[in-house]
Amino acid sequence: MCLNLEPCPDCPWVRRTFSIHTRPTNILNSRNERLQALYCSDECRKGAWSGYHQLECRMRRKYDLLKAPCDPDSSGSWTRIMIKALSTLTPAACLENSPRVAEILSLLPDVYDDEKLERIRKLAKTICAACCEELSAEQREQLAKVCERILLVFQRNSYTIDESHFVPSIDAFRSREVIGRAMYPTVALMNHSCDANTTRVYHLGTQVVRAIRPIKKGEQIFSSYGPEYGGMPKSRRQAILRKKFYFECDCDSCDDDWPLIGSTMGQVPEFLRQPIHIPLLKEVN
Repeated sequence: MCLNLEPCPDCPWVRRTFSIHTRPTNILNSRNERLQALYCSDECRKGAWSGYHQLECRMRRKYDLLKAPCDPDSSGSWTRIMIKALSTLTPAACLENSPRVAEILSLLPDVYDDEKLERIRKLAKTICAACCEELSAEQREQLAKVCERILLVFQRNSYTIDESHFVPSIDAFRSREVIGRAMYPTVALMNHSCDANTTRVYHLGTQVVRAIRPIKKGEQIFSSYGPEYGGMPKSRRQAILRKKFYFECDCDSCDDDWPLIGSTMGQVPEFLRQPIHIPLLKEVN
């Protein structure tokens, strides 16, 4: 863990902070004062600058938009998503509707009320005006519409990326920490089931989909959007899916209202209910 983080020299707001972070982030203290971006090393700082932070710095010098970068419904988070999109896809690719952009735009967007949608639209125009000064006014207007659509698609189709922390004292992975969100257009096409037959893992920035039970030829491949029948009652699962994804789930576990795992433990033989501790293999020198 790095205790002496390296700041971005170009960020306009500088404050003293004693927070400990291991990843590049916009550090906020308990009073939500804006602090400059801090990094674990000079290499990490240079990578962030070439990837997205140079646009972010330009935005900071012109507009007060980065208020709460970790809040998914805040203008700060929306700003970061749009800047990352412009850095990764490039304005030219967005304007030309390149294959990668077209793949993203083909996904269903999220649905917001008129007030929030107007905020997103205004923010997209502001960001394009600040980050793409070399473009004409007409091109910036067109780019803002693409950015608005990308943001709406991202809000509905992105996945949380987390990592597990190994606890040596119990030889097990215990805590999980969310480290970001990303969008994988192909994986986003998978339908949900509360009894999904796959799981998702991450390896070096790639999302890997793995079967957790045999899948027959021609059988649909399902993913879980969050709710699972084993630990959540049907009424709660349905409420979450309606609110966030706007559909009524009709998977087998919902149609037949399968019981929670805990409610069936009394039917399991005693010897199968005993906890089993299997230590992980350790490296031998």
